[in-house]
Amino acid sequence: MTTDVRTRAAGKRWLFSMVLLPFREGGSLQQGVSDTKRLPRPTAQEIVDKVTDESRVGFDSGTATVRLRVTDRRGNVKEQVVKSEADKKDGLRRARITFLDPADVKGTVLLSLERKEGDDLQYLYLPALRRTRRIAGSAKQGRFMGTDFSYADLEFRDMKEGDLERMADEKAAGRDAFVVEVKPKASDEAYSRLLVWVDKTLWLALKMDFYDRRGRLLKTLSTQAIKKRKTGKAYSSRLKMKNVQDNTSTVILVESLEDDATLADSLFDSNLLGR
Repeated sequence: MTTDVRTRAAGKRWLFSMVLLPFREGGSLQQGVSDTKRLPRPTAQEIVDKVTDESRVGFDSGTATVRLRVTDRRGNVKEQVVKSEADKKDGLRRARITFLDPADVKGTVLLSLERKEGDDLQYLYLPALRRTRRIAGSAKQGRFMGTDFSYADLEFRDMKEGDLERMADEKAAGRDAFVVEVKPKASDEAYSRLLVWVDKTLWLALKMDFYDRRGRLLKTLSTQAIKKRKTGKAYSSRLKMKNVQDNTSTVILVESLEDDATLADSLFDSNLLGR
């Protein structure tokens, strides 16, 4: 049985997919990566187009086991382990996150399905209730399973529909980076602006600052380790989301990855999440 959690229509998609899609363990920011050709003085639009073409933070397919380390404002640490499965069908991305541990969340599933138009479809299966809920509208701004990521942060979003401005170049994680400011066009987005630091040679997002509707810094997502996939593309292998207002954080660590996994369509069927 599927119920619909909806409070209002969500705005247009304007930032890119964030985390919990498969990526590989290992690597520091300075090791294990190869540079790609730089564009001469690219515009903000060219930077956004390039980083989007290079698969956001560098991962978009495969199967991974990922450990989430969530720290609350008092310093208490809670760990969760998830299995992440993602691929593309007919050019559209789809991803399934299944909780493996601890016992109180085991079997919980988040399914995200990209659509050609409008917001992604998201479904949350709760084993205790044996029920699947659709996450829609402003419900997507809620915290995902107690982490510092919202459901909207886990969508397959891109920045191309926002107003873009190139800022002064800076370093991020010790690497030369372009800096682009993105402002959403929709008035009901959770964030008023986003600052993105993009590696000048890897075309990888190294850091993102999220500002709330009042213009205050809310969260920072930082890449803490980079590695190469078999395809040669760079990807983020360890990330940290820090909520600077609540003084909480979530670290993502990869424990295993199967790069070339073939995934059955049934895994991405919202009617079969509890089976």
